[in-house]
Amino acid sequence: TPPSAQCQCLPLFTGLQCQYPYAPCASQPCKNLGTCVAQSTSSYICLCPSGFSGLNCEIGLSVCLSRPCLNGGTCMEPTSNYYICQCPWPYYGVNCQLVCNPCVSYPCRGPLSQCVSSANSTSYTCVCADGFSGTTCATAYDACVSNPCRNGGTCVRTGPTTYTCACPAGFNGSYCETQINPCSFYPCAAGTSLVTSPITCQCQCPYAYSGALCQINACQTNPCLNGNCIANGNYSYTCNCPVGFQYIMGVCADINECTTIPGICANGGRCLNSYGSYLCFCNSGFYGTNCEIYEPCRSSPCINGGSCVTIGNYPFWQCICPISFTGSRCEITSVGCSVNPCRTGTCVSLANGGYQCLCPLSMTGPNCDIPFLPCSSNPCLNNSTCLTLSLTNYTCICPPSYTGVRCAQQVLYCPNNPCQGNGTCIVNQLTGQQICQCTSGRYGVYCEIISPCGSNPCVRGTCHNINSILYQCTCEPGFTGTSCETPYDVCTSNPCLNGGTCTNLGSGLYTCTCPPSFTGLNCNIPLCVTDSCFNGGTCLIRNDTLNCQCPCGFTGSRCENPFDICSLTICQNNGTRILNATGCRCTCLCPSGYTGNLCQSTITPTNTTYPGQ
Repeated sequence: TPPSAQCQCLPLFTGLQCQYPYAPCASQPCKNLGTCVAQSTSSYICLCPSGFSGLNCEIGLSVCLSRPCLNGGTCMEPTSNYYICQCPWPYYGVNCQLVCNPCVSYPCRGPLSQCVSSANSTSYTCVCADGFSGTTCATAYDACVSNPCRNGGTCVRTGPTTYTCACPAGFNGSYCETQINPCSFYPCAAGTSLVTSPITCQCQCPYAYSGALCQINACQTNPCLNGNCIANGNYSYTCNCPVGFQYIMGVCADINECTTIPGICANGGRCLNSYGSYLCFCNSGFYGTNCEIYEPCRSSPCINGGSCVTIGNYPFWQCICPISFTGSRCEITSVGCSVNPCRTGTCVSLANGGYQCLCPLSMTGPNCDIPFLPCSSNPCLNNSTCLTLSLTNYTCICPPSYTGVRCAQQVLYCPNNPCQGNGTCIVNQLTGQQICQCTSGRYGVYCEIISPCGSNPCVRGTCHNINSILYQCTCEPGFTGTSCETPYDVCTSNPCLNGGTCTNLGSGLYTCTCPPSFTGLNCNIPLCVTDSCFNGGTCLIRNDTLNCQCPCGFTGSRCENPFDICSLTICQNNGTRILNATGCRCTCLCPSGYTGNLCQSTITPTNTTYPGQ
């Protein structure tokens, strides 16, 4: 190709020799930062930025054409592709899209007033404090005119637009709007609180509780001590006392059988009262619960090998002494009649060194020292037993088949035996009546009732029939259980109250060692000691209960809580509360122009005209 030659390329090719395919965006035809997008090898389109248009983005546009300013805002275009929105009240923001809170500018002028905007924040309302009014609360007025104090409270002005409420008894709060519950200061111990007036409280007590605060349960302190306490609900109670105790002055007190039952210990026995029972200390020769059984030889009165024998069943006995001893107890060494051992009658010496006393008819015994008793002649017949009643009287205990004074008459048995349980039927020879003699463990007219005590169920106690089925055991001291089978320590039931110490004495007895502030059998009676009442309180014992009479300025069960008497006195109109010299009364010292118990009344000056004026 000649050097001056130039190639004219066919469509879709380019280059000096038309060797390259044509690229429409290669020449960057899009202006103003427009983006070129090839559509084919020969065509393209320009994507123009905001504010430009045209085939190659060569034409500039106004940004305000899209109306970017909202809510009536005015669009201004200070430069190309840039705008500013002028917003009407109350809108703001780049596009006037935000709403101003009308309260931001504090339009409410009155003190303590509150601005409240509308739901769309286009308007506001001023809520004025007491003493102010108007659209912006700028107008002051007498705050007490609206009677802001409730529940009978008195409005007292404290400044041109300020006031305070003097509340009546039973209410408090800035406007006397809160009612004071008097029961909150004096809670009921049991039951339901009931407000009966703004300043008083009454407790409705449940059954068995009483007292102003339902604090008294008559049975709470176990006043019966040894019995079952049953509360009556009106400060009183009933005691169900067990055997051996009786109701005396509000308690189940121990029965002193030694004084209430004279001669309970027979035959000169000494009675010792025990808790719920008693003990008999018998004289020599006697034993049994009540020393009722006589056995003179029980104490072995005969010495020097003498043998003791009873004479009948009257309290007489004699010693059968060996040879060379004599005396009522074989205490005398004798040789024949040298010491005259015969108390009555005549002494005869024997060859072996012994002796024999020849007694008169009224005396008997080896030494003629025992009265001849009526039973000595064996007056009772048919193997009956003679029981000596005195030196001259006796009675015969007959066997079942005989009767009469000397058991001489034979008993006639019934032809048809109606007696049950192997009972024996006999006929009374005088009346002809049939009589059943019951075996052990049965009773009744025909021995038809089986005694529950027949089997001796009470191991360490006495059995009492309740009916044909039931029985009750009265246990010996120191035993318990249905059948008195269980030994127990009486101190395990903690009979000593108020910190007393129990000491077991055995046999069901105990003693209480009480702390200094209590006394009584069970440490149940309080005593007034130095620290019974605090802060100068006076200790009083009423109905076995400790009470403290508190001085002015203190309260509580033991006067332990300080109490401001002036707290109940509310002086009005800047009055000053003053406690009197005794500390028991609070009064109000009123400022000039006021009077009354609480300085609640204003003194009205009077105009007085004097002569010559």
